[in-house]
Amino acid sequence: MSVHTFIKRIAQQAQDCPDASAVIYLDRREREYASLSYSELDRDARKIAAGMLASKLDNGPVLLIFPTGPEFLISLLGTFYAGIVAAAMPAPRQGESQQRTANVFRNGKFHAILTTQDLSFDFGHRDQMDLSPAIYRYDNLVSADTPAKANWLGLELQAEAPLLRQYTSGSTQDPRGIVLNNRCLLANFDRLARRLNGTRTSCFVNWMPHYHDMGLIGNLLFPLYLGAHSVQMSPLTFMQRPLRWLRTFSRYHGNIGGSPPFGYDLCVDTVTPEQVAELDLSHWHAAVCGAEPVYRSTLSRFTAHFKPAGLSSRTIFAAYGLAESTLLVAGGNPTTDENKKNTLNPRTLPTDRAPCYLDTETSNNLSIVDPDTSQPQPDGKIGEIWLRGKSVAIGYDEDLSNSDSRFNATIAEHSDSTFLRTGDLGFVEGQQLFLTGRIKDTLIVNGTNFTATDIEWIAAQDHSWLNLSAAAAFHCEEADSGAVALLIESRKKKLDPALIIEAEKRIRTQVLEQAGLVLKIIGILPRGTLPKTSSGKVRRKQVRERFLDGTFSTHSTTLVPVKR
Repeated sequence: MSVHTFIKRIAQQAQDCPDASAVIYLDRREREYASLSYSELDRDARKIAAGMLASKLDNGPVLLIFPTGPEFLISLLGTFYAGIVAAAMPAPRQGESQQRTANVFRNGKFHAILTTQDLSFDFGHRDQMDLSPAIYRYDNLVSADTPAKANWLGLELQAEAPLLRQYTSGSTQDPRGIVLNNRCLLANFDRLARRLNGTRTSCFVNWMPHYHDMGLIGNLLFPLYLGAHSVQMSPLTFMQRPLRWLRTFSRYHGNIGGSPPFGYDLCVDTVTPEQVAELDLSHWHAAVCGAEPVYRSTLSRFTAHFKPAGLSSRTIFAAYGLAESTLLVAGGNPTTDENKKNTLNPRTLPTDRAPCYLDTETSNNLSIVDPDTSQPQPDGKIGEIWLRGKSVAIGYDEDLSNSDSRFNATIAEHSDSTFLRTGDLGFVEGQQLFLTGRIKDTLIVNGTNFTATDIEWIAAQDHSWLNLSAAAAFHCEEADSGAVALLIESRKKKLDPALIIEAEKRIRTQVLEQAGLVLKIIGILPRGTLPKTSSGKVRRKQVRERFLDGTFSTHSTTLVPVKR
């Protein structure tokens, strides 16, 4: 059997290492409540596939809505065996995320929802979601008898056939479904294996949600591709006590794991030196830091704080990726040869952005392009990041024939291929990629361009109690005038008004001196105020809309919301 699809790879793993541990799930007390070998995972996935085919679910995409647990993974692999395109979404909650699920369901034209018994009951009492599909329960499907010689449609699919929809985080707009096929998935797994030094003996430790590409692709499916082992916990388990994630690395001798920067900051802020002394992180060789802007200070703080636990200075590194390119684009610790190619004095940034290292393959398939003229830019000059290669997705689910102009960009000197326009800005120095922001987050003031993340970074530097991962700079009037507002959350629950006034003055002065920008409004908000995506990115568009509506409460004395 030629292994050119992911599900064939899983079937092969079940034959080659049937008794090897595939995945373990921990509860919030760090106890194992589920464990599956490769043969058990394969067996249960085929049961789900049989139940889906018997229920006539093979005529349209299926939306999987599950809490963290083995039921989701088994169901996803079951859809692969059945040859059904699947997508994962979080369980809906009252308010914003509930509407998000309803919008995704309607826009994606899903045929059915597959979920748990508890959640299926919940859906039945959410008439306002306007969902009309058949809702199928995991327990009912997995109890179906598996035919001895089933015709598994998924094993017959070609590498180019659609396999999975991965939804974007929606940090700048509503989430869009990225259509991935086996070619995209396997190509990115090959890249991950090289950059993270992943092997069959690797142990992954993950808290990232399974509906986010970093959690699903990088920490759930990638270990299975390797024939490796992963230990999973829910995001809430981590957020309530980040020490649990680190203790799991120590207990299972974890090698690979990742988080957005805020997760590493939480570990530093909440784990005491006494607790660090009880950890063994010496086996951890790849700590991926991505999904939002990565600053050198985050990496250095984490390394210094956990060095007494045996953490290597080369363990944590910045990574760049996006759903439109499956997952990883650049990142990893450079090899000796790659280090030699790096510029000794990279271009000075207004922030301390950490570089993402490029291997030769990525360098050959990445171009920095002027977004207005589509002309390639020389090293050291900022432009839009354009990508090509096998990892680039098919397109967006609502327009596969055209897939938006983002997937069909051309450069004169590469007329034989098309590129993905990422919408991200950056520049290359040697074998280093520096991310500088997003086109949609560019602020234009009196003809001068400013990057929102640069302004936010400057504001947070002199105040450790301000949260850089929870800040938003944006045009603060109905029209995109030159006036700019900055909102940033405090890490503290209560603040002295005098401290707030002093911080506002300092921020205003620093931004003016370092960036040449006068901030019209500064608002220091209670923690947890700004809307974020599942990966921790601030939704700047939504922040601006709420600001214009005057819906933010604030510690600040100078914040005056502009009413529409």
